[in-house]
Amino acid sequence: MNFTKDDVKRVVWTFVQAFVIVFAAGIGDLVNAFKSGGLDAAQAAIVALICAAGAAGISALKNLLLADGSALK
Repeated sequence: MNFTKDDVKRVVWTFVQAFVIVFAAGIGDLVNAFKSGGLDAAQAAIVALICAAGAAGISALKNLLLADGSALK
């Protein structure tokens, strides 16, 4: 078991993809929150970061445990 440079790239891409999807799903709420001056925008951004970090963590664990030649990797 080892964690290569390619594994790091996979983890970073997983983080970016998850963040963009969660952020895009909540962009309407973010715009409304900015218009109303509420803290909902910050809360939505935090949720997006937590989801992305969770997805990246799962990706990191998967890449750490699977062999380099694995089709799932």
